[in-house]
Amino acid sequence: MLNIKRLPLQPQAKKFGWSIFLAILVALLFLIPQNPGPYRAVPEQTSVLIALPSALSTGKEMEKLPASIWKDLLQQSVFKQGWLQIAQVENLFHHHSEIRTAFANHTLLLAYSLIPTDSMAPLMILDLGKAIDLEAALMGKDAKNKVFPYKFHQNTLYSIHVSKTEKLVVALSNKQLICSKFSYLVEDAISQLEKPRTWWSNQKKIGRIGSNSAMNIIIRPGNWVAHQAGRVSRTVEFLADQFEWIGIGWNRQEATVIGETKGLINQSVQWKGAPPEKILSVLPDQTAYCAWAGFNDRLRFIASLGGEHAADFTNFVQPWLGNELAWAATDPATSNLAGDRLLILGISSASKAAEFLNRYGETRGMLVHDKIGMFEMYGFQSNTLLAPFLSDAKTSFLTPYCALLGEYAIFASNRHALEICVEKYINNQTLIQNVDLLQLVDRWQKKSRAMVLINGHYFSEVVNALYQPGKNQKNEFAQSFSKLGWVSVDCLPQANRSAILKVDAQKQTTAPPNSDVYWETPLAAPVVKGIYKVDIPGETSKALFFAQDATSVLYCLNLDGDVLWQRRLGSKMLSGIIGVRALDKGRIGFIFNTAEQIWLLDESGQLAPGYPQTLKTSTEAPISLVYFNKEDKPCYFISCTNGHIYGYRLDGRALQGWNPLVTPAPSKLPLSHIQYQGKDYLACLDQNSQLSVFDSDGFDRFKKVQLSGRFETPIVVLPHKKQPAFVCINQLGKVAICALDGKVIAMSLQNDQSPQQTPYLTIAGRFENTPGIWALQGKQVGFYTLAPNQMDRRIERPLKEKPDAIFETELGLGMLFQKKHKIDYWEGRNNRYVGFPLDGATRFVFHFDQFKQIAIAGTGSAVAAYKLERNSGD
Repeated sequence: MLNIKRLPLQPQAKKFGWSIFLAILVALLFLIPQNPGPYRAVPEQTSVLIALPSALSTGKEMEKLPASIWKDLLQQSVFKQGWLQIAQVENLFHHHSEIRTAFANHTLLLAYSLIPTDSMAPLMILDLGKAIDLEAALMGKDAKNKVFPYKFHQNTLYSIHVSKTEKLVVALSNKQLICSKFSYLVEDAISQLEKPRTWWSNQKKIGRIGSNSAMNIIIRPGNWVAHQAGRVSRTVEFLADQFEWIGIGWNRQEATVIGETKGLINQSVQWKGAPPEKILSVLPDQTAYCAWAGFNDRLRFIASLGGEHAADFTNFVQPWLGNELAWAATDPATSNLAGDRLLILGISSASKAAEFLNRYGETRGMLVHDKIGMFEMYGFQSNTLLAPFLSDAKTSFLTPYCALLGEYAIFASNRHALEICVEKYINNQTLIQNVDLLQLVDRWQKKSRAMVLINGHYFSEVVNALYQPGKNQKNEFAQSFSKLGWVSVDCLPQANRSAILKVDAQKQTTAPPNSDVYWETPLAAPVVKGIYKVDIPGETSKALFFAQDATSVLYCLNLDGDVLWQRRLGSKMLSGIIGVRALDKGRIGFIFNTAEQIWLLDESGQLAPGYPQTLKTSTEAPISLVYFNKEDKPCYFISCTNGHIYGYRLDGRALQGWNPLVTPAPSKLPLSHIQYQGKDYLACLDQNSQLSVFDSDGFDRFKKVQLSGRFETPIVVLPHKKQPAFVCINQLGKVAICALDGKVIAMSLQNDQSPQQTPYLTIAGRFENTPGIWALQGKQVGFYTLAPNQMDRRIERPLKEKPDAIFETELGLGMLFQKKHKIDYWEGRNNRYVGFPLDGATRFVFHFDQFKQIAIAGTGSAVAAYKLERNSGD
């Protein structure tokens, strides 16, 4: 027997042994490929991956599908491109039995990056199970297509013309047949296969989506958002941050949805649950979507939001915060669903909430503290108390409005949205009354932590708000999903960074509630000047609308509420927007003035040459645009604070006699113009109540006339006897009628001689197509025309309350009630449009054509177009 003695290892030998062990470990971990199947070929930037265990059987099952939401879904553009490419590859290799077998029995992947340049084209990866001679399959005797081989990373790629206009690039690597219409996608897949590990091959949980699925769809939200280059909303960006991936398994009848969580949702497993259905009692019945979260562990939830670092939130909200939070869009007509958004917070104590909201208003500033019915309404000058919640809504919640309804504090981005919410709550017009939705609620998980609820009636608007890939895709997608009715995505996070997502739907048997809003477009700040309308000459159904916000930005909107352009002016407009067709090639322009400058913009918002023109000195008066006799292009005039009147042509040349024309005192009123028998008359009423009338060259037509009283109303031009006259009305209703020869007739709007100290507000207007003057004194409004020796009162009516401002509209007298945040109108009869008074904070304009009847107004930090419906008895 041999006696073998075991010798001790030397230190150098031990080191060498450990080195060998570590080298083998590194090779196993980083050099030797793991999961060598088709998933390792999927490019890292893939946003959507479709996995088919058997492309052949799945295709046959799709053909047999009856008309349903699933059939519509599988015909979407993102799928169509894939089915077309599969068909092209099948046809290309139809003669090859091993590839046909792979289509029937092996995994096929369609990888979509959804980068715009890819045009929705996928990368197709087919697991062949064994290597084949690809060159022989493509260029053998049975091949019918032109093939052009080239090299990439030691692999041969083949460019194949499959039709006169289309080609495919095909390669074989690691038993995977790789195809795409774009060569760079195939090259990317080959580069992935050269790596021992990839993101897609490492996702073990993806295999849990559904073992019996005919199709699995895996979505990487973060990749998709990154590829959209800012074309998605911040809401979508936030939701994308909550999931590493989401997997949908379709088993031929229904879907199983799971996901791997991260971010805020990943922490929600520790929040504990709260009933999700209570919030339906405050959501208006026209709610488009709602994203809800419930949390019994309030402090942990606040910490996950970063709320512990927001001082105003900690001081003024945390003491009364309950265990729910929701975002909602409550009017589908709003542009991008951004104008009428609500932030809803559960409250633990209504009295505490009222106490701390009052304290916040006293500390940071209160815009309004009013009542809607019996409910307190708060309007705040700052939104700092909502800081943890406003990562995606800072611009639309600059001045939030709040009301306490039941167990909730409702914060709205504007007053109009809050008033609708409160009025719906008072009238029991909330989602809790919707019988279709209640059937869906019965199936909800009772321990949910997060949920998204979408109203299928408004699915198109929701898609448009979240993402605008293009009208064709948007409409196609929305039309299919709108058939589902109510859709809820119920999220129940698990402890291992995964989540069960229950997607459920309930068809709607009732029509959606009517909305009085045709569209609503949010602005960056409250509207301070507007709304002004400019009709496009020759286009009967087209018009442009203008508004200026508190940051001095001027917006131009079209009839659909789209912002065509915007421009920062630097200061508030003094005049309205006047349309003028006087630019080169007959283009229309828009002229207006601020205190320091005259602006002329074209239809795209660009400055005309030489503009803006800076005034010699500042002005407090609006600009006057005048077409002189036999002139086809206008001139403009402006009275400045130095008592000088300046006149210019649109090309910037000064008018003779007006550079400047000196008057005894400055004027805050625009000049008025009369053209009669080939002569021009321009009238100016200065701050000393002195009336001057000039010809087109700046010479006096007659001696200046001294009037009595204080004048705040521009001079009105009215027909009088055989020639027009200038009509001046002071604040006490005393009227001075100045004929074109300088003769002045004094009269009064009052029939009696008793003194009336209540000031008049007067404007020029029309009633039953007759020009005249609308006059408001207190709560009494009337319309007057000019008779030979008196002001003829055609009609008069008492109002319920006194307006703060009046203005002319296409239908008569427009009225603004600033304290009530309401707009109304009166046309002199009882004929009215349904819905008035409406919510509004500015003057409004009407628009009527064969397609639309709307009224457009500023509603806080938004511009809204209201649908008009005439009383049925009119």
